[in-house]
Amino acid sequence: MKFLKLTGIMLASACIASFLHGCTTSNEVPQLQEIRLDKTEISLKEGETQMLTAEIIPADAEAVLSWSSSDIEIATVDNEGLVTAVSEGEATITVSDGGDISAECTVTVTPAGEEPTPDPEPVPVESVTLNETDIELTRGDTFTLEASVLPENADYENIEWSSSDTGIATVNQDGTVTAVAVGEATIKAEAGGKSAECHVTVTGIPAESVTLDIHEISLNAGETCVLTATVMPEDADDKSVTWSSSNENVATVTDGTVTAMAAGTAEITASCHGLSDVCTVTVIEELKEPEVGDFYYSDGTWSASLNTSKTVIGIIFWTGNPAGDDTILGSDYPDCTHGLVVSIEQLEGKWQSGASKYGQLIDTWVQSNLSGYESMLAGYGYLDGEMLNFMLGYQYTKAIKAFNDAPENAEWPVDIVAGIAAFNESCPAPEGTSGWYLPSAKEASLIISGVYDGNIYEISYSTPILDNVNLLNGIIAQISGAPTISGYLWTSSEVEQYSATSAYCIGASDAAFWNNPKNFSYNYRYILAF
Repeated sequence: MKFLKLTGIMLASACIASFLHGCTTSNEVPQLQEIRLDKTEISLKEGETQMLTAEIIPADAEAVLSWSSSDIEIATVDNEGLVTAVSEGEATITVSDGGDISAECTVTVTPAGEEPTPDPEPVPVESVTLNETDIELTRGDTFTLEASVLPENADYENIEWSSSDTGIATVNQDGTVTAVAVGEATIKAEAGGKSAECHVTVTGIPAESVTLDIHEISLNAGETCVLTATVMPEDADDKSVTWSSSNENVATVTDGTVTAMAAGTAEITASCHGLSDVCTVTVIEELKEPEVGDFYYSDGTWSASLNTSKTVIGIIFWTGNPAGDDTILGSDYPDCTHGLVVSIEQLEGKWQSGASKYGQLIDTWVQSNLSGYESMLAGYGYLDGEMLNFMLGYQYTKAIKAFNDAPENAEWPVDIVAGIAAFNESCPAPEGTSGWYLPSAKEASLIISGVYDGNIYEISYSTPILDNVNLLNGIIAQISGAPTISGYLWTSSEVEQYSATSAYCIGASDAAFWNNPKNFSYNYRYILAF
């Protein structure tokens, strides 16, 4: 390191041609890059001096340095860098190349006879404490720790915060702790070599509710049903559900799958951390195969003997697959393959009160506006295309409903079908059935005469077949207040193209078909497929 003492204006480095020795140089002189002083701060008493030494970089650079004082009444400097304290105060001594490169030294002058104030010794940190040493947070929560450093005038740059496991809890530099995941972590606050810690326990978000998707269900012995338990909130940490049955002889449960064991009632409980919901399971004995004359109940079951604890809504009058002729019924209700039920309620009314005003066949509208529907014209069962001997009441009723719903038919709806909606309110059809509909001529014949392999039009009032209606009326008589099947019963079948204002009725006492005016009142009963 090369230091130069300069007197006045000093040449620091140069290449001098010496013609006396005949020596020359061709090396380029480097430019000055920096000036450094050996001291940047000094304290002097009035009258004292202090020599400052300047270093030029690079050492062989060519530079002409000059010295100056910011306040010569406080301190002066000569051309060699000798500083003289003049009076109390503070001045800045600057050494410069005359351009942009310079260095400075701050001079503090104190009165003569006074010792300069020494730089204060740093005050060490004695302790760091936190407002909490043990906290418990729920995942996602935050908490701000406050650190206290003693003594209050201690020297330290800042408080450094850290977490032993940022996967469990994090902390930012203002002391805010964020619970990240279930577990434990230690938060440390450190300042001036001293530290304090807070133990953090993060717990999971607790479940607040458990709800089952089904609260009541009836099963046949041997059947199963899957219950779904929903635990809220969605981000609860432990959503495990425990299942139990109040009577495993009646119903068992495994992971929500309920198995019906034997007749009776059991409560299936889904529990999660003290919360629970219950589904009541009623197990009934497996149903026997249906038979004509069985009582049919509002819960969709049947029995040979009247079960007074249930609500009877009808009597089974035919067994088998009712969709054999009716593809629309088979498509809409593929599981209705057991048979047909006739309602125990007998109603009276007109087929179509506005028939004369309308003056047309319903079938004409159906064939023009719907597709896939059979003709509603029953005829007399002798010619191709006559539908007298086909079980088509479901699709006839569905077609008539479409007719009624069409705005152009608002003045002349088919009353007997429009009334099904009200009937469903007072006597709902069980779930899984076809719902109530008006029987076709063939289905009405099954109610009165039972199965007949020939043309049902040939069942004459002079030789009636009344076996089925007599059986049904004997069953209905066991039901208090239920009327027996009687009079003429409307069907959903129209007669022929020349009888636009007539529809078929069947006589309950003669089994014969009658071509009756649609705007006359007769009895009728709805049926359903199950």
